[in-house]
Amino acid sequence: MNLYSKLFLILIFSTIFNACKKGCTDPEAYNYNINRTIDNGSCKYYQSVSLDSVKVYSFPELNNQNQGWDAGYSSDIDSNNTFPDLFLGFISPTNYVNNNLTYVYNDVNPFIVDYTFELMPKLTSSQWINKGYWIYLYDLEYDNSFEPIDSVYLEPFDNYGSSRSERFKTSMSVNQGFNNLNLEAYFSWQ
Repeated sequence: MNLYSKLFLILIFSTIFNACKKGCTDPEAYNYNINRTIDNGSCKYYQSVSLDSVKVYSFPELNNQNQGWDAGYSSDIDSNNTFPDLFLGFISPTNYVNNNLTYVYNDVNPFIVDYTFELMPKLTSSQWINKGYWIYLYDLEYDNSFEPIDSVYLEPFDNYGSSRSERFKTSMSVNQGFNNLNLEAYFSWQ
């Protein structure tokens, strides 16, 4: 057998060997490896994801009637009808959850928000593969009713991410431009 034949055989065996790498091939596992072609049963999975906190930077200045948030509605919770009194509500993959009413920020300027809503307890879900979280911003009125300001849907898991951090997000930003909703949500995986 000549040298070229040996090199050709080595190249074929090397290609076959590299093409048949064993490992975790399930993108829903946190140890998924895109370069593996044969699943060897080594996949490891998160059991749940928690929405830990939401930091709000800005929200729309006007409501859907092109008026300020308190125009035509009942008084704010602080009864002065200036800027809205900001309150957050959430829908987890399992149910609707109000943030604790102690987390109401009074007279919030829509352009200079910079408030963090810590969720106590955290919103934890085991249904992270196909479902995410809705975040609702409200103006809390004096009679404890809510005027909706804006909402956003966030999915912390991305099946198409190529790396672990791209698939299992620990933070997500929403930036809908000037005079619109801007926030960041923080997640933890267990």
